[in-house]
Amino acid sequence: MLPELDRLIYLDMDTLVTGNLFELWSQDLHGKLMGVVRDAMICETTEWVKLLMGKYKDSYFNDGVLLIDLKLFKQYSIPLYLYQFILEGTSFVMLGDQDICNLYFKDAVQYLDYRYNCIVPSLNLVDQPLDQAVVIHYLGTKKPWGNCCDISEKEAQAIKMYREYKKEYDEAEGSEKNQTDKISAIVTIRDYKEDIIKCIDSVNCQSYSNVELIVVDGSEDDEVYKTINDYKQNYCSEDFTVIRENKDSNLRAAGLRSATGKAVLFIDSKDYLMSNDTIRDLFECKTTKKADIVVGEKTMFRKKDSCFASYGFDDSVQDFSDWKTEDLQNRQQEDFINLTSGLIDRNLLDNVNQNVDEKALFGQLLDNAKKKFVINKCMWCQVQY
Repeated sequence: MLPELDRLIYLDMDTLVTGNLFELWSQDLHGKLMGVVRDAMICETTEWVKLLMGKYKDSYFNDGVLLIDLKLFKQYSIPLYLYQFILEGTSFVMLGDQDICNLYFKDAVQYLDYRYNCIVPSLNLVDQPLDQAVVIHYLGTKKPWGNCCDISEKEAQAIKMYREYKKEYDEAEGSEKNQTDKISAIVTIRDYKEDIIKCIDSVNCQSYSNVELIVVDGSEDDEVYKTINDYKQNYCSEDFTVIRENKDSNLRAAGLRSATGKAVLFIDSKDYLMSNDTIRDLFECKTTKKADIVVGEKTMFRKKDSCFASYGFDDSVQDFSDWKTEDLQNRQQEDFINLTSGLIDRNLLDNVNQNVDEKALFGQLLDNAKKKFVINKCMWCQVQY
């Protein structure tokens, strides 16, 4: 049990340290075994905590950030007894280790200020300014390195803060040195108005940071336009352009007129990227293979019956440079029909007729491309209504 230490700070992997941890380390525990922060979200919004804690439900704490007095742990052989308690108690808990800790350490913890475990989903319940937080805890399914939508303004500020820190970290560590080529990601909105933010955020959260996001709104809906600009204000600081067009316009061409990237990725607003590494993987393949077009495989989601369908993936890279356009577009996977599936060299797009349907446009691009590759990996989701 780390014999050389008397204290230990434990942090969950979904936390972001934004202040001085020595503040937390120096907290007076008043002889208690651990320093913890109350979990306001569970205390105030769930019923089962009453069954678990009874009249002490309001004392339920989150175990994602802990200040542990190791000296007392060793003195009272806490690990030995705690392990036994875990073996006997797992059958009646819901949140695993957190429920166990709340039961075992009841009355043996010192409650600390919320700034030491600023739980993002609880920001609407607790008055905790983000700029005073020492540790921000991105608890729940909406992680800043993944797709985030349908969250409050306060949560959005926390997500934006993480992404800005991540960008600064990448720049400092030099992890962006291979991301010098700008990618233009063009989102087009026409008839489908649901889940627009899910689509936009799937682009905005990409690990490849040198992406300019261009949203072409052809919905002719003021509420949609407002939603996009609200998202831009809450999440994005730069490289985000919103273009408003009428429904009958060529939305892809409108986006291209503003695009400055060396390669372009199109995505329809009803679809979304499946991984935050999608653009990075496409770009790396395009660079190493010197490809004109690289496409990634898709999964399909049928809204009507909430069902996913896809082909098998093995992460292999396949060279289709020698295939004829007709044969490529007749492939069962349909990966050379939808523009969403690929990263396309900008020079190809400058030499085609844009006033045709999507399949015909992709056909022109394939005719002009010399090197064409497919990454057999699930990279995007095509939503079928």
